[in-house]
Amino acid sequence: MLGRIARPYPVILLAFEAVLLSTMASASFAQNPLRKSSIILNVRGICDSLSELLTKEQFDDIQTHRGWSDVPSNYSYLDFTDFFVLNPQNPALQDLISENDLNCATSSPNSLYGARPLPDDRLPSIHLSSSMNAESDPISSFTLHSLNIKPLDMPLSYAKINLRGHRNDDTSVLWNVNFPAGFHDGLHVRIESFSGQIWDRLVKLEIWADFYHGGSTMDWEFCLDDLKVSLQHYETAKS
Repeated sequence: MLGRIARPYPVILLAFEAVLLSTMASASFAQNPLRKSSIILNVRGICDSLSELLTKEQFDDIQTHRGWSDVPSNYSYLDFTDFFVLNPQNPALQDLISENDLNCATSSPNSLYGARPLPDDRLPSIHLSSSMNAESDPISSFTLHSLNIKPLDMPLSYAKINLRGHRNDDTSVLWNVNFPAGFHDGLHVRIESFSGQIWDRLVKLEIWADFYHGGSTMDWEFCLDDLKVSLQHYETAKS
């Protein structure tokens, strides 16, 4: 697994992974908008209202060192906790990333990499930046529109990627999707269409992956790109 090796996380799953990967076969996967499929992300929208979207290069403008970088705080008014910028094509990662995962970056060169920070059980999350100025940046919430995502080094059995949005009224929305065994392209998810709900008034979005094999469940690594959000100002929220 890429991050468990290359990032400063404790390596606890390598032996288990080696057994799985030695028996793993590549599988094709039809990208249909079903509840049980795959997903994708890369933040693009900064706007004054929910209906107005501005396109911005995101993640691709961040310089990486040997293929990795932290996500700057207050990046497009958002903070990314337990996510790292990943350039899968960087030569330094040649022996650490599968050739089947070079497609993590939907827009070249960068994507995001996410996983729980072992041994903690904290979930990777995207939330309104705590360093925003309330007067100059009066943003109350954001709306998730679409994203792309995939698990890394997809093993036997299946992995489930989960999204949970926390709203500013203390309610939440939840959606998940299963990836069958094999390597995958990222799946573009139009969240309203796929989940049947508008993911608006969010102050935090948690994204995590679980791997299931037999009776065991463990955290799994994933990459994301092309996250499309819109930001709502307090003035818009009150109108």
